[in-house]
Amino acid sequence: MDKEKQRILMRVALTPQNVEKSWGYRTVSQNDREALGFLMLEAYRGTVDYEGETLTEACEEIQNTFEGKNGVFLPSCSFLIERNDHILSACLITFYEKMNMPLIAYMMTHPGYQNLGMGTFLLKTSMNALLDSGYGNACLVVTKENAPAYNLYEKLGFSTED
Repeated sequence: MDKEKQRILMRVALTPQNVEKSWGYRTVSQNDREALGFLMLEAYRGTVDYEGETLTEACEEIQNTFEGKNGVFLPSCSFLIERNDHILSACLITFYEKMNMPLIAYMMTHPGYQNLGMGTFLLKTSMNALLDSGYGNACLVVTKENAPAYNLYEKLGFSTED
């Protein structure tokens, strides 16, 4: 029997982020739905966050995010890195009304490109865009057992809610 995964709410007071590495990036668009669905499936497969989703379900989840399932999608603060028409890493941001602040809805990097700094770069870029848009805080939900993600978020100043 699978034990229930524990998800943790974390938040951060936004401050200007120094972006050490530079990757070519662009904002996310609705046209990226299928490529983002493929990235989501590849990034989550074999991890604590993978729940047996299919490519169709991953694409539906991306579409639902664009349509406001996790709050109003903020495309001007959502970024991706791509090479040769393949998305390697992405950060999707929505406005989470329950917390009255932006939500880091999805952070994902293709397994073949993890630990290169792409996720950190995109998250910092999104945090700077949120700050430039007038937001003071942001939040996210992370699975407790996802140590790499949790450690990255802590390193960038996110802390758990008391």
